Amino acid sequence: MRLSQGTKSMKEYLQAFNNLARYALEFVNMEAKKIASFQRGLSPKMLKTMGIGTWGTFNAYISDCLTQENNNNNYSASKSRKRAFEAGSSQSRAPVVGRQQYRPPVPGARFRPPQRRNTGHPTQKKPYKVAIAPTKPKAIQAAAPTANNMTKGPCYNCHKMGHFAKECPYPKKQQATYPARVHHTSIEEILEGEPVTTGMFPVNKHLAVVLFDSGSSHSFMSQAFAQKHDQPVTVLGYGYRISSAGVDVLTNKTVTGATLDISG
Repeated sequence: MRLSQGTKSMKEYLQAFNNLARYALEFVNMEAKKIASFQRGLSPKMLKTMGIGTWGTFNAYISDCLTQENNNNNYSASKSRKRAFEAGSSQSRAPVVGRQQYRPPVPGARFRPPQRRNTGHPTQKKPYKVAIAPTKPKAIQAAAPTANNMTKGPCYNCHKMGHFAKECPYPKKQQATYPARVHHTSIEEILEGEPVTTGMFPVNKHLAVVLFDSGSSHSFMSQAFAQKHDQPVTVLGYGYRISSAGVDVLTNKTVTGATLDISG
Protein backbone atom coordinates (compact mmCIF):
# COMPACT_ATOMS: atom_id res chain seq x y z
CA MET A 1 0.00 0.00 0.00
CA ARG A 2 1.53 3.30 -1.12
CA LEU A 3 -0.37 5.94 0.78
CA SER A 4 1.14 8.94 2.60
CA GLN A 5 -0.44 11.38 5.04
CA GLY A 6 1.11 14.50 3.52
CA THR A 7 -0.79 17.57 4.69
CA LYS A 8 -3.95 15.62 5.60
CA SER A 9 -5.18 15.50 9.18
CA MET A 10 -5.20 12.20 11.07
CA LYS A 11 -8.95 11.70 10.48
CA GLU A 12 -8.61 12.42 6.75
CA TYR A 13 -5.64 10.04 6.46
CA LEU A 14 -7.54 7.32 8.38
CA GLN A 15 -10.52 7.62 6.04
CA ALA A 16 -8.30 7.37 2.95
CA PHE A 17 -6.47 4.37 4.49
CA ASN A 18 -9.73 2.51 5.18
CA ASN A 19 -10.93 3.11 1.61
CA LEU A 20 -7.68 1.79 0.15
CA ALA A 21 -7.52 -1.18 2.54
CA ARG A 22 -10.63 -2.67 0.95
CA TYR A 23 -8.57 -3.49 -2.16
CA ALA A 24 -5.43 -4.73 -0.33
CA LEU A 25 -6.73 -7.15 2.29
CA GLU A 26 -3.40 -8.98 2.48
CA PHE A 27 -1.86 -5.93 4.18
CA VAL A 28 -4.58 -5.51 6.83
CA ASN A 29 -5.72 -9.06 7.64
CA MET A 30 -3.82 -8.94 10.97
CA GLU A 31 -3.64 -6.19 13.60
CA ALA A 32 0.17 -5.96 13.49
CA LYS A 33 0.25 -5.77 9.67
CA LYS A 34 -2.52 -3.16 9.65
CA ILE A 35 -0.60 -0.99 12.16
CA ALA A 36 2.64 -1.34 10.16
CA SER A 37 0.89 -0.38 6.90
CA PHE A 38 -0.65 2.68 8.59
CA GLN A 39 2.74 3.71 10.09
CA ARG A 40 4.50 3.69 6.71
CA GLY A 41 2.33 6.53 5.46
CA LEU A 42 2.56 8.81 8.51
CA SER A 43 4.18 12.23 8.21
CA PRO A 44 7.78 12.51 9.52
CA LYS A 45 6.61 14.63 12.45
CA MET A 46 4.10 12.02 13.60
CA LEU A 47 6.48 9.15 12.87
CA LYS A 48 9.00 10.49 15.44
CA THR A 49 6.61 9.73 18.30
CA MET A 50 4.31 7.07 16.83
CA GLY A 51 6.87 4.98 14.96
CA ILE A 52 8.27 3.28 18.08
CA GLY A 53 6.15 1.25 20.48
CA THR A 54 3.86 -1.73 20.80
CA TRP A 55 0.09 -1.66 20.52
CA GLY A 56 -2.31 -4.57 20.93
CA THR A 57 -5.00 -3.39 18.53
CA PHE A 58 -5.29 -1.03 15.59
CA ASN A 59 -7.98 1.01 17.36
CA ALA A 60 -5.67 1.62 20.33
CA TYR A 61 -2.94 2.81 17.97
CA ILE A 62 -5.33 5.21 16.19
CA SER A 63 -6.47 6.61 19.55
CA ASP A 64 -2.85 7.38 20.51
CA CYS A 65 -2.22 8.97 17.10
CA LEU A 66 -5.19 11.31 17.51
CA THR A 67 -4.00 12.30 21.00
CA GLN A 68 -0.46 13.00 19.73
CA GLU A 69 -1.80 15.09 16.83
CA ASN A 70 -3.83 17.20 19.26
CA ASN A 71 -0.72 17.75 21.42
CA ASN A 72 1.30 18.78 18.35
CA ASN A 73 -1.36 21.28 17.30
CA ASN A 74 -1.50 22.83 20.78
CA TYR A 75 2.31 23.14 20.87
CA SER A 76 2.42 24.81 17.43
CA ALA A 77 -0.31 27.25 18.42
CA SER A 78 1.53 28.26 21.62
CA LYS A 79 4.76 28.85 19.66
CA SER A 80 2.90 31.05 17.15
CA ARG A 81 1.42 33.17 19.94
CA LYS A 82 4.85 33.55 21.53
CA ARG A 83 6.46 34.68 18.26
CA ALA A 84 3.67 37.18 17.64
CA PHE A 85 4.12 38.62 21.16
CA GLU A 86 7.90 38.93 20.78
CA ALA A 87 7.55 40.58 17.35
CA GLY A 88 5.08 43.12 18.73
CA SER A 89 7.24 44.07 21.72
CA SER A 90 10.37 44.57 19.58
CA GLN A 91 8.87 47.22 17.28
CA SER A 92 10.56 50.60 17.47
CA ARG A 93 8.64 53.45 18.98
CA ALA A 94 7.92 56.64 17.06
CA PRO A 95 10.39 59.45 17.86
CA VAL A 96 9.09 62.16 20.17
CA VAL A 97 9.19 65.60 18.58
CA GLY A 98 10.43 68.22 20.99
CA ARG A 99 8.40 71.37 21.64
CA GLN A 100 9.72 74.74 20.59
CA GLN A 101 11.17 76.80 23.41
CA TYR A 102 9.09 79.84 24.47
CA ARG A 103 10.76 83.20 23.92
CA PRO A 104 9.38 86.21 25.84
CA PRO A 105 8.73 89.42 23.83
CA VAL A 106 11.40 92.14 23.82
CA PRO A 107 10.34 95.20 25.91
CA GLY A 108 9.42 98.24 23.78
CA ALA A 109 9.09 96.28 20.55
CA ARG A 110 6.15 97.18 18.34
CA PHE A 111 4.01 94.59 16.58
CA ARG A 112 4.22 94.68 12.80
CA PRO A 113 1.72 92.63 10.83
CA PRO A 114 3.09 90.57 7.95
CA GLN A 115 3.13 92.35 4.58
CA ARG A 116 1.80 90.77 1.38
CA ARG A 117 4.41 90.55 -1.30
CA ASN A 118 3.62 91.91 -4.76
CA THR A 119 4.93 89.34 -7.25
CA GLY A 120 3.53 91.15 -10.30
CA HIS A 121 1.35 88.20 -11.33
CA PRO A 122 -2.42 88.68 -11.72
CA THR A 123 -4.55 87.32 -8.96
CA GLN A 124 -5.63 83.76 -9.72
CA LYS A 125 -9.18 82.76 -8.97
CA LYS A 126 -9.86 79.60 -7.08
CA PRO A 127 -11.41 76.87 -9.19
CA TYR A 128 -15.02 76.19 -8.34
CA LYS A 129 -16.53 72.77 -7.91
CA VAL A 130 -19.63 71.51 -9.66
CA ALA A 131 -21.79 69.03 -7.84
CA ILE A 132 -22.48 65.95 -9.93
CA ALA A 133 -25.63 64.01 -9.22
CA PRO A 134 -24.98 60.33 -8.48
CA THR A 135 -25.98 58.00 -11.25
CA LYS A 136 -28.57 55.37 -10.52
CA PRO A 137 -27.44 51.77 -10.89
CA LYS A 138 -28.76 50.12 -13.99
CA ALA A 139 -31.24 47.35 -13.46
CA ILE A 140 -30.00 43.86 -14.16
CA GLN A 141 -31.53 42.55 -17.34
CA ALA A 142 -31.44 38.87 -18.06
CA ALA A 143 -30.88 37.89 -21.66
CA ALA A 144 -33.96 36.49 -23.30
CA PRO A 145 -33.59 32.74 -23.94
CA THR A 146 -32.95 31.86 -27.57
CA ALA A 147 -33.32 28.63 -29.48
CA ASN A 148 -29.67 27.74 -28.71
CA ASN A 149 -29.84 28.14 -24.95
CA MET A 150 -33.42 26.96 -24.32
CA THR A 151 -31.95 23.56 -23.42
CA LYS A 152 -30.10 25.12 -20.48
CA GLY A 153 -31.71 25.32 -17.08
CA PRO A 154 -33.68 25.65 -15.08
CA CYS A 155 -31.44 27.92 -13.01
CA TYR A 156 -31.51 26.93 -9.33
CA ASN A 157 -30.86 30.54 -8.33
CA CYS A 158 -33.70 32.35 -10.17
CA HIS A 159 -35.62 29.25 -11.41
CA LYS A 160 -35.65 30.49 -15.05
CA MET A 161 -34.69 28.70 -18.27
CA GLY A 162 -31.82 29.64 -20.57
CA HIS A 163 -28.85 29.43 -18.18
CA PHE A 164 -27.43 27.62 -15.16
CA ALA A 165 -26.89 28.93 -11.63
CA LYS A 166 -23.18 29.73 -12.23
CA GLU A 167 -24.17 31.99 -15.19
CA CYS A 168 -27.15 33.62 -13.43
CA PRO A 169 -27.14 37.46 -13.73
CA TYR A 170 -29.30 37.85 -10.63
CA PRO A 171 -27.87 38.15 -7.10
CA LYS A 172 -26.89 34.84 -5.61
CA LYS A 173 -29.34 33.45 -3.09
CA GLN A 174 -28.12 31.92 0.14
CA GLN A 175 -28.82 28.20 -0.13
CA ALA A 176 -30.47 26.70 2.94
CA THR A 177 -28.87 23.62 4.49
CA TYR A 178 -30.44 21.04 6.76
CA PRO A 179 -28.65 18.75 9.22
CA ALA A 180 -28.33 15.02 8.62
CA ARG A 181 -26.25 12.25 10.15
CA VAL A 182 -24.94 8.77 9.38
CA HIS A 183 -22.66 6.73 11.62
CA HIS A 184 -21.03 4.41 9.07
CA THR A 185 -20.60 4.54 5.28
CA SER A 186 -18.49 1.39 4.74
CA ILE A 187 -18.08 -2.01 6.36
CA GLU A 188 -14.44 -1.32 7.29
CA GLU A 189 -15.50 1.57 9.57
CA ILE A 190 -17.80 -0.61 11.71
CA LEU A 191 -16.21 -1.47 15.06
CA GLU A 192 -16.85 -4.77 16.78
CA GLY A 193 -20.03 -4.68 18.84
CA GLU A 194 -21.70 -1.83 16.92
CA PRO A 195 -25.48 -2.30 16.39
CA VAL A 196 -25.21 -2.28 12.57
CA THR A 197 -26.50 -4.99 10.20
CA THR A 198 -25.04 -5.48 6.71
CA GLY A 199 -25.97 -7.59 3.70
CA MET A 200 -26.25 -7.81 -0.10
CA PHE A 201 -29.66 -6.66 -1.41
CA PRO A 202 -31.02 -5.36 -4.75
CA VAL A 203 -31.38 -1.56 -4.87
CA ASN A 204 -33.41 -0.54 -7.93
CA LYS A 205 -32.71 -4.08 -9.29
CA HIS A 206 -28.91 -3.66 -8.86
CA LEU A 207 -27.09 -5.75 -6.22
CA ALA A 208 -25.42 -3.55 -3.56
CA VAL A 209 -23.88 -3.75 -0.07
CA VAL A 210 -26.48 -2.32 2.33
CA LEU A 211 -25.78 -1.09 5.89
CA PHE A 212 -28.79 -0.92 8.22
CA ASP A 213 -27.91 1.85 10.69
CA SER A 214 -30.71 2.75 13.09
CA GLY A 215 -28.93 5.98 14.08
CA SER A 216 -28.97 7.50 10.56
CA SER A 217 -31.39 10.33 9.79
CA HIS A 218 -31.81 9.44 6.08
CA SER A 219 -31.03 6.65 3.59
CA PHE A 220 -27.80 7.38 1.71
CA MET A 221 -26.43 6.08 -1.62
CA SER A 222 -22.82 6.43 -2.76
CA GLN A 223 -22.17 8.66 -5.78
CA ALA A 224 -20.14 5.89 -7.42
CA PHE A 225 -23.11 3.48 -7.26
CA ALA A 226 -25.51 6.11 -8.65
CA GLN A 227 -23.21 6.91 -11.60
CA LYS A 228 -22.40 3.26 -12.35
CA HIS A 229 -26.07 2.19 -12.55
CA ASP A 230 -27.49 5.42 -14.05
CA GLN A 231 -29.66 6.31 -11.09
CA PRO A 232 -31.94 9.38 -11.58
CA VAL A 233 -30.16 12.13 -9.63
CA THR A 234 -32.04 15.36 -8.83
CA VAL A 235 -30.29 18.60 -7.80
CA LEU A 236 -32.21 20.30 -4.99
CA GLY A 237 -32.63 24.00 -4.31
CA TYR A 238 -31.26 23.39 -0.82
CA GLY A 239 -28.56 21.21 0.69
CA TYR A 240 -27.82 18.76 3.49
CA ARG A 241 -24.86 18.89 5.89
CA ILE A 242 -24.20 15.21 6.68
CA SER A 243 -22.17 14.46 9.84
CA SER A 244 -20.22 11.18 9.60
CA ALA A 245 -17.36 10.14 11.95
CA GLY A 246 -16.56 13.74 12.86
CA VAL A 247 -16.45 14.92 9.22
CA ASP A 248 -19.17 17.08 7.61
CA VAL A 249 -20.14 16.44 3.97
CA LEU A 250 -22.29 18.88 1.94
CA THR A 251 -24.62 17.68 -0.81
CA ASN A 252 -27.66 18.98 -2.69
CA LYS A 253 -28.36 15.84 -4.75
CA THR A 254 -30.98 13.15 -4.16
CA VAL A 255 -32.13 9.94 -5.84
CA THR A 256 -35.91 9.71 -5.99
CA GLY A 257 -37.93 6.50 -6.14
CA ALA A 258 -35.15 4.19 -4.88
CA THR A 259 -36.47 0.76 -3.83
CA LEU A 260 -34.80 -1.87 -1.64
CA ASP A 261 -35.84 -5.53 -2.12
CA ILE A 262 -35.36 -7.57 1.09
CA SER A 263 -37.84 -10.31 0.24
CA GLY A 264 -35.06 -12.70 -0.75
